[in-house]
Amino acid sequence: MLVNNLHPDVTEAMLFDKFASIGSVLSIRVFRNMITGRSLGYAEVNFQLPVDAKHAFDTVNFDFLHGPPLHIIQSQHDLALRKPGINKICIENLDERISDKLLYDIFSASGNVLSYKTVLERKTRYSS
Repeated sequence: MLVNNLHPDVTEAMLFDKFASIGSVLSIRVFRNMITGRSLGYAEVNFQLPVDAKHAFDTVNFDFLHGPPLHIIQSQHDLALRKPGINKICIENLDERISDKLLYDIFSASGNVLSYKTVLERKTRYSS
């Protein structure tokens, strides 16, 4: 699974502490800039059992870890479902009080949400 929206100071050890109680963690990798070594804000967490990854998604998604809420994306092994532009939706001009969790809950009621991203406009602080 991919864990997005990481605070720059989050380490593999911190993620291990967060996920190890859920199941057997095979590996954790925080992706970093090859030159500076600074975090790129996302990591890959691999569990031994798919059921543990699903449980992590259900319980840790939107938890806080040194800052913003974590955004977990389950790995998609079906290449047809990974093609960009398929089944995408973009919503603009959302009020800043609309949280990622609220949007996720609304859309997951209609189907499986594979990934999501909320971007705040710098000038207005509104979501887009």
